[in-house]
Amino acid sequence: MKITKKTRVRILNTALLVMAILSFVWLIITLGIAMSELVAVGHVDDVENFYSDHLIERWLFAVLLWGLTTVAYVIHSTITIWTLTQKDQSATLNDHQPISKPKHARDVEEL
Repeated sequence: MKITKKTRVRILNTALLVMAILSFVWLIITLGIAMSELVAVGHVDDVENFYSDHLIERWLFAVLLWGLTTVAYVIHSTITIWTLTQKDQSATLNDHQPISKPKHARDVEEL
């Protein structure tokens, strides 16, 4: 089974969308963990180290991952849509142009 370019583009778009959704879910889960850890901060002796070590690193990584996958999905989708619309426009323009004979066919007719 041959995979066409259009199918590969759809697969990549779907993969990027799934990645963006999963990283957003992970972002929400990380936020939930951060909130539950904030509630537990009263039980930790060194609040500043606990906050900086656990919450900020996980939160920033989750935000970075979600942001990068979302940006990648948006850029790839925009390029895909632009490319497909450009091909569609060129196809409609070429439909109205007369079809010329190949060069070698003219050479045969002249002989």
